[in-house]
Amino acid sequence: MKFNYSYKAFLFATLIVGNLLLVMILIKIGGFNKEIETQYEIEYLEQKDTKPAAKTSTKVAVNTHKAYNEAEKFITQTQVENQNFEQEYKKRFTNTQLENDQVTQANNKALLKSQEALKNVLKNKKSQEIKTSLKKENIAGNTTIKYRLVNRRALQLPNPVYTCDASGKVVINITVNTGGNVTQATVNKSASTTTNECLFDSAITYAFKARFNTDNSKETQLGTITYIFPGQ
Repeated sequence: MKFNYSYKAFLFATLIVGNLLLVMILIKIGGFNKEIETQYEIEYLEQKDTKPAAKTSTKVAVNTHKAYNEAEKFITQTQVENQNFEQEYKKRFTNTQLENDQVTQANNKALLKSQEALKNVLKNKKSQEIKTSLKKENIAGNTTIKYRLVNRRALQLPNPVYTCDASGKVVINITVNTGGNVTQATVNKSASTTTNECLFDSAITYAFKARFNTDNSKETQLGTITYIFPGQ
């Protein structure tokens, strides 16, 4: 009876140990399979991740092409705007130049008009000053001039301008050539009524300015010019 109890205990212990070993083996096998499945899943995930990478690359290429098209469109638009701006600038520059030319022409006309007006003013002023001066100097519109030259007529007998404080008659003996010019002039004191040298000088000066008609038949001809100065 004792033997059988020990035998049973051995068998029971052996059974327990065997079960434990079986469980351990099963656990190990299960872990190995799990490891295989895990590795397989990792490899599958790696293959699965490769496909989206290709899709991302395609998407980037599409976006790049789109960005290039937008950049090209922007450049084209900028070029068109620059051309429009250049045309507008040329148009405005041309209009401005025309306006400047018109203003310049108007200013030139105004300047010429002002110059003409100034010339007229100065001319009138000078004329008035001359008249005033002649009046002060007692120019003789009142001076009487007579001449004697046979068969010749006077073309020019200037009225003397003089400042002498004297009056009287001065007779000048003259010599006239073929052309009618006075070549010699001397005072005829015996025929004159004054001895004032100032009147003599004035009379001689204006006698040389006298002009007569030509006469080819006479190389020289004698005559007289008489000046009657009314005085101051």
